[in-house]
Amino acid sequence: MTEWSTNEMMAVALSPHLHDGEIGFIGVGSSGRAHELVTGIPLLAAHLARSRGVDFDIQIGPLIAPEIEAPPAGWLDNEIYGWDASALLTSDANMDGFLRGAVSVGFISGAQIDRWGNVNVSRVGGEGSWKRLGGALALPEHCAFAGRAILVCDLSTRTFVADVDYVTGFGHRRGDVRRSDLGLPGGGPALVVTDSALFDFGDEGMRLVALYPGVSPNDVENRMAFSPDTVATLAELPIPTDEELGQLRELRLPELPW
Repeated sequence: MTEWSTNEMMAVALSPHLHDGEIGFIGVGSSGRAHELVTGIPLLAAHLARSRGVDFDIQIGPLIAPEIEAPPAGWLDNEIYGWDASALLTSDANMDGFLRGAVSVGFISGAQIDRWGNVNVSRVGGEGSWKRLGGALALPEHCAFAGRAILVCDLSTRTFVADVDYVTGFGHRRGDVRRSDLGLPGGGPALVVTDSALFDFGDEGMRLVALYPGVSPNDVENRMAFSPDTVATLAELPIPTDEELGQLRELRLPELPW
């Protein structure tokens, strides 16, 4: 059996959750590990789904249905905008698509995520000690208007917190306020794909639903600042097959220039 990487395992775990007739929005405005999480892994998962015959398209930035199997040479704007795609949208048309519910799945990550799926990428700390972060980009729209949001992130007590310091993207509730109280039309966070396990959301917030090979529930909980619920039948995901790894590795994504 061929050895596999964490990113490959995350892509394999995410791929079955991408469905026929959907379009997933993938952003490109990040760097480093954040870029791998919200751009690289969703692209790999989409490629794997399409290799199985799933009719899943992507929107990456302003591009509608770019040719996943022929990625650009790099991630600079001039290279991305030259990617062979069905359409190139203007910024206002791009955001209008979110508002009209045209995005089935939004792929996001965060500096902080709490048990209700609230996401913070704006600032951490408290009064008089705020530290500014990268900012929202389209994250509020993902959480408010997409059919569902899928969070892709690494487990850590710094990221998975009991309560986010600031709500950039609204999850399922904040205190006594629920999505329905705010009139948010999208489904909100539905799945959390991490480097060790998968979570979904139930009546009490985030739920552990599946473990990666060799990972225990205690391993997961020790890397979180709150205790998630656990479903009655906890799945153990299989290791990636050689066929899956071959399909993933045939997609040569460009390296970041910074």
